[in-house]
Amino acid sequence: MAFSVITIDDNTETEVVALGETTYNTYDSIVIANSHATAAIEIDLYAKDASANKKYFIRNLTIPSGASLKLEKDEIHFDNLTYGLYIISNNAGGGLDVFLRRNI
Repeated sequence: MAFSVITIDDNTETEVVALGETTYNTYDSIVIANSHATAAIEIDLYAKDASANKKYFIRNLTIPSGASLKLEKDEIHFDNLTYGLYIISNNAGGGLDVFLRRNI
């Protein structure tokens, strides 16, 4: 197993998996952890194509402080030759860690 970690430190769109990334199909799960000390954080997780059309996996989901959300491969499967995977937080400080577990 291998892990990739992305720290979200603002409230702008962050690319989690690039459109066309060849290793995407080797990911087994994604864990989204709220690392903020006190605040709940609302997130959107979506696939976006080259024309900026979005398909939401999660929209306006609140993750309490210190909690995590784990999504398995079958819950976030998409055609990454057409879409990239993005996340956005409503917290100006971000407050999220995203772990991608890869089976290599």
